[in-house]
Amino acid sequence: MLGLYVSAHPLDGAEHILARNRSSSIADLISSGQTQGVVKLSGLITAVERRMTKQGNAWAIVHLSDRDASIEVCFFPASYQLVQHALTEDSVVAVTGRINDRDGSINIAGQELQELDISSAESGGNRSSNCSCAPIRSTNPRSTNCGAS
Repeated sequence: MLGLYVSAHPLDGAEHILARNRSSSIADLISSGQTQGVVKLSGLITAVERRMTKQGNAWAIVHLSDRDASIEVCFFPASYQLVQHALTEDSVVAVTGRINDRDGSINIAGQELQELDISSAESGGNRSSNCSCAPIRSTNPRSTNCGAS
């Protein structure tokens, strides 16, 4: 609510888990200027906005944050159906998706989601377990920006 954490950041101590489950940090992706391709990011889901298309299909915009930055990840109807159970605030996830450039800002069209267990980070251990969803391949040509409806 305040945009800052009074005690500690929820991802404190989990950097090694996040690093193992991403190809780039969110801040590095944003500063790289990369506007296309596929990327794997990891972080904390801070907000989920569920929407409906004009045809009545559900989709969602997810706000994914790591320690340094945040980005919007859009799960369009085909991929949303497969990952909707894992789209909850305060979940730590890894997301694979296509980079989209929309009017100079980038977002991700989510294709795959993996839930991450960071409980070992709190105890200082190196153990982590992962639960993953099957890869999602979206064939919808409109799934290239979050403005699709």
